[in-house]
Amino acid sequence: MVRLQSSRSKYDLTLKSNTDYPIYLMFDRQRFKTGRFKLEARYIQTEPSGGNDISIQEWTWANGPGGAGTTIETPSSYTAGSSEYGEFVWLRRLGIAQAAGALTEVSLPSGGAALTSGKFFCGVVHGGNNDLWVTTEHRYVERFRFLAGVLTVLEFDGGSGARITGAAVFDGSGDSRIYFGDPNNGIWEYDGSNFTEGEAGTERAFLEVPYWNVGGQLATGGAAAAGGTGAHRLVGVNASATGFYHVAGDPQVAANWSSLQKVGIGQQVFPIKQTVASNRTVWFSTGMGVMGCDEIGHTPNLLKTVELTSSQFNGLAVAYWNGLIWYAHEQGLMVFSPDGTRIDMGTFLQFGAASGTMPIFGRPRTISPSPQGLYVGYYNGTDSYVGCLVIDPDGRYRWSMAEAVIRGQQVTFVQQTSDANGVLRLWIGTIGSNGALHMYYQELPQSGDPETDFLHGDGTFTPAPDWNLTLSRSNGGRTVPRTFAAWVGSTGCVRS
Repeated sequence: MVRLQSSRSKYDLTLKSNTDYPIYLMFDRQRFKTGRFKLEARYIQTEPSGGNDISIQEWTWANGPGGAGTTIETPSSYTAGSSEYGEFVWLRRLGIAQAAGALTEVSLPSGGAALTSGKFFCGVVHGGNNDLWVTTEHRYVERFRFLAGVLTVLEFDGGSGARITGAAVFDGSGDSRIYFGDPNNGIWEYDGSNFTEGEAGTERAFLEVPYWNVGGQLATGGAAAAGGTGAHRLVGVNASATGFYHVAGDPQVAANWSSLQKVGIGQQVFPIKQTVASNRTVWFSTGMGVMGCDEIGHTPNLLKTVELTSSQFNGLAVAYWNGLIWYAHEQGLMVFSPDGTRIDMGTFLQFGAASGTMPIFGRPRTISPSPQGLYVGYYNGTDSYVGCLVIDPDGRYRWSMAEAVIRGQQVTFVQQTSDANGVLRLWIGTIGSNGALHMYYQELPQSGDPETDFLHGDGTFTPAPDWNLTLSRSNGGRTVPRTFAAWVGSTGCVRS
């Protein structure tokens, strides 16, 4: 094991094999106070029968045993030393290890003291200030706004009976407004100044906005259901999560909505747990698979293997990224191409082993796409880990894990945003051990890389004060020497 120390300790680097005799190293700070230095870490076997040098290498995506079929970390790969992971570490740049951004907890409004039920669930960005609105699957919606570097939080309270779940930006009323789905009340609208509740009969849960020229089964019922006209439509899951309606006009008028479309196969209804849209298709995530509904109402189950191994813990998170559907299965992160072909055997691109041979493992709790990669949040039963799945220039997937760690809380929400000044942040919502909701934001490098940000950016990026990295020994054939960068900031030496 090779571990880089970033806290102020006696030693900077610890090299430790499977023995009781670690080797400690210190950097010469006088020689490396300016610029950048490189360190190639190599693991040398110490067994009498060994003697071979094994280079530190990157992760690989390969078939193998473990918690979820095709995994990155399995019991056998862990034994072979091919895993690498860290805490608050940035591994998006191939072969480079750097410190991820600092994490800051947000102070919620006074009403937020009642946030002891539900969870941060669905986020949408809207307005000239690029405000982030997040639902709680409870009575509250929180708005987070960064303006001139100052964060303000606005809280909307839907009342004691509200369970505000979905959120979407839609222009059915003539201009772009935010709508919030509430299965216990009429759909909520925010017009930039006020919240209003829709008519009885507009109770909805999850919301999505595809572009549909409806026909076939969907062109029935409601003022919005006439075919032949293409338009963005608001799709809302019904209160019992057994199907959906769609509308092209004002969503707060019950008569504008289409008739109910059931989601299932034949007479079997699949309860909907989450949704995501990709232009002309809405994907309904269920415990029995993913149903893809196009503009004529075709809803086949694309994951037959999940239907046969259904679970209440399947489908609680889903995302569309890089032309693929990413589905949170009870055993790990499943991925498939949504080309309409039935998937009899799913493919997993999971981080971590179900056996818990490393701290980062388990069922994905939240999945969120971004231009830079796919964020995934894991909870191992005690702590939460958030990392990013990136695509290398050669097209291969690779994990940067974990870029954020939150002890003693369960992650439920992750979303990357850019404020009005273009400053990037990652928002992370969690549930504490007492049921209280927490929100954090993490600094992100504006140039896409911490070191480049330091050398050429505006100097606003703040790295995490403490981080570590456990390196692998092999990765199935790809040799990438590890490089660590160091530079001096106004507050002293920042190692990464």
